[in-house]
Amino acid sequence: MRLAEIHSYLDAYITRQEKLDYPDQEYTNFNELYDALEIIDSIVNYEPTDQQMMSSFGTKWHDHL
Repeated sequence: MRLAEIHSYLDAYITRQEKLDYPDQEYTNFNELYDALEIIDSIVNYEPTDQQMMSSFGTKWHDHL
């Protein structure tokens, strides 16, 4: 199973569980699942920061970075 598939499965699982009434939910501490989903999302949909992009062009001594 790829990380992108795990991301979509976890997102779908959280959505299904939130729609259920509290006694019917399998898992009730969604904060841990949201944290895991956020970490996986940052890996799957990686986007470099502005600083990383600026430092990848030219030499640092020339660009004063």
